Amino acid sequence: MKRLLLLQALFLLHFHSHSQTTKSFPDEPDQFIREVLSMLEATRRSDCSATAAAFSASYKAGMLANKMPAIQATASIMLGRNMLAYPHFELYLRTVNDFVKAGKDDDLFQRWSDILNKVTQAQRRGESKDFKAYLEFSDGLFTQGAIYLSDSKSWFAKTDNITLQYDSVPRAVFPA
Repeated sequence: MKRLLLLQALFLLHFHSHSQTTKSFPDEPDQFIREVLSMLEATRRSDCSATAAAFSASYKAGMLANKMPAIQATASIMLGRNMLAYPHFELYLRTVNDFVKAGKDDDLFQRWSDILNKVTQAQRRGESKDFKAYLEFSDGLFTQGAIYLSDSKSWFAKTDNITLQYDSVPRAVFPA
């Protein structure tokens, strides 16, 4: 009986030590990257590992240098809202990866990040519906030029000239 209790106590201690979450991210970009990658790898999901690898490669190639302050600010907001490595951070970093692959400019990234931060902060703590919807829209826009994607229909923009705006909701404006 004592052996069983000891095994249970050790199991709970081990589980508790791995379930603790990051409280804040370091300010230094290299340390921040290590922390985010570690958080994604801890999920042991193949999609999280793939996103982490792509994000790390973009960082090492210098493709995120101008974007790091915005990425770190958004990640800190997400952490303060109790967002999880999966699905929240994985979706966010996957969208960042797709933005970089699409070769969009830094001004659009900054505007997109500012809007994402507003969307995230406008939600109640613990909710992420609008956050996910904006990221899924953004991912389709950056990868395919899509303004709407579903199984039954898709709408595509015929131009890369886009302006992102936010009043009470995010929106994409295309010139006439």
